[in-house]
Amino acid sequence: MPFKLIKIYFLTSFFFFTGLIFPLLDLQAKTSTAAGTGSVVNGFACIPSLRETRFQVLEIDDKIEVLVTNAMGYDFMPQFEAPVSVFNIPFLKMQGEDLKDLGDQFVFKFAKDKCEFNASSFLLNCQGAATESKGAVKANGISTTEITEKYAGAIYEKRKFRLALENQNTYFVSLTFDKQFCRTFDKN
Repeated sequence: MPFKLIKIYFLTSFFFFTGLIFPLLDLQAKTSTAAGTGSVVNGFACIPSLRETRFQVLEIDDKIEVLVTNAMGYDFMPQFEAPVSVFNIPFLKMQGEDLKDLGDQFVFKFAKDKCEFNASSFLLNCQGAATESKGAVKANGISTTEITEKYAGAIYEKRKFRLALENQNTYFVSLTFDKQFCRTFDKN
């Protein structure tokens, strides 16, 4: 991964804690080397903290680019969602091994005409295979679930992004973020 992109992601996490995230997200969209030479129209990023997995979506020309960065490495990426029992542990280990090619950071690009995308509400749904894979891991789609959790005196709005991934088997990897940690940006 180019140094410029690493530097931007490190700084993005730092500035989120200091409250200076808004201008940095726009810089990230304009300078992302993962975006290539295309024109970024808009996008969003969910960045909970310096140590947690980050999720970014960019609309670039005729593609939607999904970038996931695991700040603490692949082994710390949340990817299992379901009631877990002792019976499931071998299957979870198998998924962890089959998806190891994802590494600390991965990008999947989907054809824009196969996606429903709304940056302002942090929604993304893409049907069909991504145009590129990460090692032996292929992405066959992504969906977003809107979640509202109500507790006594508090309401939490969340977004769960669910990737359908394939490497010998099909796996569903869910990444959930509180909306307060997501911000939009555009080329203006």
